[in-house]
Amino acid sequence: ENTLIDTEFRRRRPLPSFNRHHILEKRISALTSLASYKSLIIARGLVYHPSDGIFNTWFTQALEGKALTCYGRGKNVLPCIGLNDLVGVVVMGIEAMPEEHYVVAVDNAPTPLADILQTIANEVGTGQVRNLPSEEIAYDKSIIPSYFCSLLTLHAHIQTTILEEMDVEWRYRDGFVANAANVVKDWKNARGRWPVGVHVVAETETEIGKELAGHYAVPH
Repeated sequence: ENTLIDTEFRRRRPLPSFNRHHILEKRISALTSLASYKSLIIARGLVYHPSDGIFNTWFTQALEGKALTCYGRGKNVLPCIGLNDLVGVVVMGIEAMPEEHYVVAVDNAPTPLADILQTIANEVGTGQVRNLPSEEIAYDKSIIPSYFCSLLTLHAHIQTTILEEMDVEWRYRDGFVANAANVVKDWKNARGRWPVGVHVVAETETEIGKELAGHYAVPH
């Protein structure tokens, strides 16, 4: 399996939806030849954090008791990074400008899509993950913004070497799966989405429980 390292960034081929970003990178890179101009391009992986984004969508769906959807076999590797770690990379890039002007900001654990989804399903929801053909991802309206459709089917095994030389204070360096418990805790604290258990005592408690669960979209 080919691994793309950040010092070989010229080998990469951007997705069509990111052509404008690529053109901008080239223009900024061209300016680095000027002695009076310093620049640092930080190419980040998929960011997970308590705010908006595809990870929040998965967390919410899992907490509501829904099965998460994996398009394709889910063997494609997604480069990711936690938001706090990305901020640390930006800060260090400003304070200690590296000699290379292009840095890939990813954690040390490139993870298959299926492992990410299964971890979220186990930590937050019922543990259910369903597989659908990758072609059907274009019809999933829960994936916002739409360019995430291309990212979630992407297979990109990326290794960062320049970050090893930067004194970044990592929080989730070992990746999403290894730190899932803390990531989920942060998300629940930020969103106030802690589960509540309700026990109904009645002759028809099963039916009442099902109706309540269905009304509030929670697991029964």
